[in-house]
Amino acid sequence: MKKNFTFKNVLFYLVLVIGVVFLIKNLDNTKPNKEKILSEKYKNFLENHPFKKTMKLSKEERLSKGLPPNKYFEQEWLYTSDPNLLRPAPERVHQLQKELATNSGMRAAVGDPTNSWVERGPNNVGGRTHTLMFAPGSTIKVFAGGVSGGLWVNNDITSAASVWQQVNGVPGNMAVMCITVDPNDSNIMYIGTGEVYTWGAVNGNGVYKSTDGGNNWVNIFSGGVNIADKLTYVQDIIAWNNPVTNQTEIFFGADAMAYTEEVESGSAGAGWSWLGSNTIGLYKSTDGTNFARLTGGLYESSAGKYYAPNSFDVGADGKLWMGTKYSYFTGEGGGIVFSNDGNNWTNVRNLNTNGRVEIACSKQSASKIYVLAEDRINTTNPAKIYRTINGFSSSPTLMALPNDADTGITAADFTRGQSFYDLLIGIDPNDDTTLYVGGIDLFKSTNSGGSWSQFSHWYGGFGYQEVHADQHGIAFSSSNRIIFGNDGGVFYTNNGGTNTSARNNGYNVTQFYKAAINQSAATDKLLAGAQDNGSHFADNAVPGINSTVEVTGGDGCWAFIDKDNQFMISSYVYNNFRYLEMNGTYVGNFPNATNDGDFVNQCGFDSSSNILYSNGTSGTTYRIYSWAINPAGPTFTKTTLSNAMLNTVPTYFTASPFVNNRILVGTALGKIIRLDNANATPTWTDISMPGQVGAVSDIRYGQTENDILVSFHNYGVTSIWYTNDGGTNWVSKEGDLPDLPVKCILQNPLSLNEVIIGTELGVWQTSNWGDTNPNWTQSYSGMSDVKVLSFDFRDEDNTIIAATYGRGMFTGTFEGIPIPVTCANTINSLAYSESFESGIGLWSQALGDDGDWIEYSNGTPSGGTGPSGASNGITYLYIEASSNGTTGEIGANAVAVLDGPCLDLTTLLNVQFEFDYHTFGANIGSITIQGSINEGVWFNLFTTPGVSADAWITETINLSSYSDIMKIRIIGLTGNGFASDLAIDNINIFEACTGSVTYNGSWSPASPSISTAVTINSNYSTLTNGGSIEACEIIVTNNSTFTVAAGDYLKVNGNITIDSGSTLIIEHEGSLVQVDDNATVTNNGIINVIKTTPVATGDSFSILGSPMSLTTRGGAFVDNNVVMYHSTAQFNLDPTVTAVNAGAEHFADAEGDNWNFILAST
Repeated sequence: MKKNFTFKNVLFYLVLVIGVVFLIKNLDNTKPNKEKILSEKYKNFLENHPFKKTMKLSKEERLSKGLPPNKYFEQEWLYTSDPNLLRPAPERVHQLQKELATNSGMRAAVGDPTNSWVERGPNNVGGRTHTLMFAPGSTIKVFAGGVSGGLWVNNDITSAASVWQQVNGVPGNMAVMCITVDPNDSNIMYIGTGEVYTWGAVNGNGVYKSTDGGNNWVNIFSGGVNIADKLTYVQDIIAWNNPVTNQTEIFFGADAMAYTEEVESGSAGAGWSWLGSNTIGLYKSTDGTNFARLTGGLYESSAGKYYAPNSFDVGADGKLWMGTKYSYFTGEGGGIVFSNDGNNWTNVRNLNTNGRVEIACSKQSASKIYVLAEDRINTTNPAKIYRTINGFSSSPTLMALPNDADTGITAADFTRGQSFYDLLIGIDPNDDTTLYVGGIDLFKSTNSGGSWSQFSHWYGGFGYQEVHADQHGIAFSSSNRIIFGNDGGVFYTNNGGTNTSARNNGYNVTQFYKAAINQSAATDKLLAGAQDNGSHFADNAVPGINSTVEVTGGDGCWAFIDKDNQFMISSYVYNNFRYLEMNGTYVGNFPNATNDGDFVNQCGFDSSSNILYSNGTSGTTYRIYSWAINPAGPTFTKTTLSNAMLNTVPTYFTASPFVNNRILVGTALGKIIRLDNANATPTWTDISMPGQVGAVSDIRYGQTENDILVSFHNYGVTSIWYTNDGGTNWVSKEGDLPDLPVKCILQNPLSLNEVIIGTELGVWQTSNWGDTNPNWTQSYSGMSDVKVLSFDFRDEDNTIIAATYGRGMFTGTFEGIPIPVTCANTINSLAYSESFESGIGLWSQALGDDGDWIEYSNGTPSGGTGPSGASNGITYLYIEASSNGTTGEIGANAVAVLDGPCLDLTTLLNVQFEFDYHTFGANIGSITIQGSINEGVWFNLFTTPGVSADAWITETINLSSYSDIMKIRIIGLTGNGFASDLAIDNINIFEACTGSVTYNGSWSPASPSISTAVTINSNYSTLTNGGSIEACEIIVTNNSTFTVAAGDYLKVNGNITIDSGSTLIIEHEGSLVQVDDNATVTNNGIINVIKTTPVATGDSFSILGSPMSLTTRGGAFVDNNVVMYHSTAQFNLDPTVTAVNAGAEHFADAEGDNWNFILAST
């Protein structure tokens, strides 16, 4: 039935519709409001978090609060925090690791499975090492645990040449803190992970087990899923033979750490988050797989607060001993010693230090035990050494402390305020009167701790051998053979410490923040900044692992190499930068250094303008510093840039490769700001993606100025964004990427659908970037899943350098299907030459640059610059650097590009590109030869060294490594003044010899070919000795005769030399061909060209041509004939003929005025 609608009905429905529309509109409006609220929440968090205070404390102030000396961890904590939770979420990465462990097929290399990352070092710089162990039954095989570098093995620690190898199954981003072996089965081993001593700098993932002697490992126990239940920090682990049951029992100690550093009180404040807060305590397993926490009042420091075990050792009678540590979660529990006799644990002694306890037991006396303790109560002496000879039945004896010779380390504290961090004790397994302790340096006692002898110093000062600072671990093979672990890796002694040296060959657990690579593929220069280990440089690095040189000390942070090979930049903390020459020589610090900005301070280098940009933030005063660098001094001009648009910390800078002095700045709140004219008075433009909250970690340009890729540090945000219109519109490229911090991003220029990212869990890659939702997979083949903090890229050969936080440097290459170059002219055969005597031949002036190369003769118009004439012939090409309006002048700091022909290198062998250049003037710029085998992608073949010289210099570029069609171009860049004219001339492209052969009755070492130099050392005839010859060049020597018989030929690409006493005979109808017009004929002997012709009659004529000198005409003419001859040096070239064949020899002397006449009889 039909229903009749009244006005009342209509009005009701109209009101209903309006209401629904209003509700929908308001619901839709809540999204930007939520985003704004979240942004403000995160901004307030960044500005007011306690870390903002602690990061500005001095080292001494931090030590007094028990804070680790390195502030990078706080910085990372802030920028990786989930803006909703206001904390990082590493539990997501740990869960992801478990999922990925069963799916190795997801892991591929950059580009394809055969293209692996290559480790580049350093192999002579170790990283922070906490645990060491000699392999069971071996006196030379050693295991070592890197803090953030995984587990490693060295098969012969006694040999400095023995190389460390990373062990399978333990993630490369994992802190390995302790290791133990089953006393009843040496194939079974256990490790504990996660470093709590540095406030959770490197988190762990519980306990790993090996059943094959340490070759392979699996995670067996990691606690729960949420952060409180996650087993994140294991201080020590021991597999103990219970003397009562004679069975193996495994114990480990767990602790927690807060996501804050306001440590004035003993309990957490409102809003604090803790990793592992529900896991603190002592754990036991009797089957090596299932662990349970021991509960009850014995294991609690007070009701509901569990002790955090710190160290274990076994006494001479098999009793197990344990020392505890202060837990920042419970605010108590340190300084306690426990023992286990096989039946029960007993709390045997409170040392009243409430700090970390390291315990070492005599292997000769069951009751003799030493303790090295952190004293949190008596801070005047924050490190204590105790000895008991009755198993703590009475109070232990307080022993003398070592007195470090370093004047910066007080006699009262050999740990220099770091007893919470560097605290080592070890006892000789064969003599309990000999023991070792370490804080900053190493000490030895031979009288049970009664007195101490220092045997190392952290930089080799005060007459002691150099052993890196901050001691953490010790292991014995014998009384003399000992290994030590510290912040510099592993050190070894075979005589009880008298001679102690590094054993870091291949032990690449270095924690790098940033790495840079030079732009010339002819040699590799690698520069990287390392945590607590300075800035390291590898010059002329070889393929594979390299050693490095520490070019600047302290904390190494960001690093840059000028693309024009003028200088390098390393950075120390905050706004402290160092200028280096290209060979790594330290020149000096940037002036006006300041301690604002972040600890590992964000910066970016515009290599085209030689300007460094950095974060200059102080408190809530947000600003950018720019440092204009003049390499001629060097001199530095510092400028401050600020704008209301910059309302938080700038966290990334990148310079446009397409527009001069355009800089993109990313901020901690997710803004992307474009600065134009950044070198002068910048124009600021906000091109941010709407609604994004988080800290920008990287900004990269793609193939054009409009293609921009951005990544973010944080958990819980969209980590990857892209725009193809310069920032007007942005799209997410997160796809199926798991929730983890993304540190850097890079697109493959050869295959734009491939993009790689560096993350908290190694390198990831997509091959379908162009899709709405790209698919991401791990891509760390040859590396590991270690944290990757930066990429740098070399255009010339598509090389990537990756800086990892715990595994040093790696390089990889992008691959793809190149687009063939487009060629207006192609050279298919050689030799080729161009001296610009009649135009520019196969070359052309490029469009879109600042001006053209000028054809010129004589001296250039400006004084004090340019050549006085051509290198070859009369004419040359040059760039005029003046700018007074005269035609052809392009001015200072300008570019002129000369596009060249293509070279077909698919069949040509050992091709050489040779040219002459002239770079003279007070403001000289540079000339660069570039090649391209992939349309639009250019790489440098050669750049002039930037040295002024009033002379033509010949440069030969070897192209033998290329086998494609290559386009060539020449780029001239004038300097910063008029006195920078640049000139080129005399281009020659030829095939060079690749080897040599000799004829001495037979050929050695092989028969001749067109690519080999030939020496004729005894008589040779093509008729009887093997036929025609092709050679790169030829020398006839040793009074030999070389005869080219009728019907045969000698083809020589290059030079022909006939030594004195030797002869070259070209018989009638034999041929001699010299391919290169610029090659020489050096005749110090005889060249005899035999032509059998009929006797000429009076009206007959013939024309003969020869490149030879000393030509004879015997028998060719009757006496009354007249011979006319013409020297080729006097030829007038016919442009019409030259256009057809540039190398043609021809007469153009119709008037006959250059002919010479002689009688045949003469």
